[in-house]
Amino acid sequence: MQTIKYSIIIPVRNCKEFVPYAIASVLEQAGDREDYEVIVSDNYSSDGSYEFVRDYTHKRVRAMRPPQVCTMSSHYEWCLSQAQGEWISIVGSDDGVQPYFLHLSDRLIEQAQARGIRIVNGARAYYFWAGCSESYKDIQTAYVAEARFIIKNAQKEFIPTLLSAEGFFAMPQIYAGSLVHRDVIAEIKARQNGVFYKSASPDGFAAAAIASLGESYIHSHIPLTWIGSSPKSIGGGVNKQKEKELFDLPKDSIECARELGGDYALLGDIAVSMWMWEPMLNAKMLQDEKTQAFWRSKLASTMVLATIVKERHKYPRIQDDYELGEQRLKELIKRTKTSKLAIYSLAFLLRFYRQDFFCRAYRKLLRTIGLLAKPIKVDSSYNSPTQNANILESSKQTLAVYEAHFATTPITLERKHY
Repeated sequence: MQTIKYSIIIPVRNCKEFVPYAIASVLEQAGDREDYEVIVSDNYSSDGSYEFVRDYTHKRVRAMRPPQVCTMSSHYEWCLSQAQGEWISIVGSDDGVQPYFLHLSDRLIEQAQARGIRIVNGARAYYFWAGCSESYKDIQTAYVAEARFIIKNAQKEFIPTLLSAEGFFAMPQIYAGSLVHRDVIAEIKARQNGVFYKSASPDGFAAAAIASLGESYIHSHIPLTWIGSSPKSIGGGVNKQKEKELFDLPKDSIECARELGGDYALLGDIAVSMWMWEPMLNAKMLQDEKTQAFWRSKLASTMVLATIVKERHKYPRIQDDYELGEQRLKELIKRTKTSKLAIYSLAFLLRFYRQDFFCRAYRKLLRTIGLLAKPIKVDSSYNSPTQNANILESSKQTLAVYEAHFATTPITLERKHY
């Protein structure tokens, strides 16, 4: 029997118009390969999504449903239990993998296995579906690629990433361009009584869990996936009904961290950084006593709340959401008994903080004087000659870039020193 190398999981809930593109983004590059599976799991959609995927006839596509309607985290949990591949990645139903995903992943995994590394991930590239104009104006694609590959440590990246107010997006997860070896998932489940996700934010918890294990990973500056944003995406205020479902679907065994009030409804609309802190508090079964104590300390609460204040200045939201978030933030500061003076003083200082500032400045100087190649960008916009028909058309552009500049370039790994 053919060994399955890749499990690409596509969780679906009411995204019938987008999921065909997510599936096609894998199948169109796979050719006659049989070492992968595409798991399309429908979480009881009402728009015909399940009927569409159920009738899919490709032998590498496995359409399924969990036994009952799930929260996002419990759905992801169930999907992981169905995966048979050695390396596992979750792709959103309005996302897609890059057209060279399998080729580049093969090369990165070869490097990872030679060094005992169990996670690889790529920089983010974005595709904004039509209908997102309120949030993203006329931007359709945002893609930047560079032949740079760095070995990093998730534990040592977590706090600097948090302080930069980038959220968990820059961290290795299972979603969003990360490939995680199944042994990592098995280890986390074994240490948490058979459960992987212990937060309402599955992506935030995956980042916290991987950091808690202290896993090293290879970060590719060539993106592996498209991160899609559509009118049906969760977050960003684009679709409040979808965001509401995060909390209102049937409850499972996941409990909000008691240190933050024990109720997820109290944490909505505050900031993305919240979904690094709450999962880290809930990842205590993966941590030693010193790490557990740190994330429950006044130093940690001051640091996180200051980052949230910084983030809220950086990303203003729709007025109603912003005011609700402000009120919930004030209540959270009161509940955690953290000094407002300390929070706002640190928040002011964090405005001057830039992660890896000197390294970035040095590389920019080298590019300016011509000693280092500039990253390659692919941009397109709606209502302009650059507009593409859909995500697969944009993928043709990124494939041309990859084949011209990266496909045969040797992968030389750097190691980040801390």
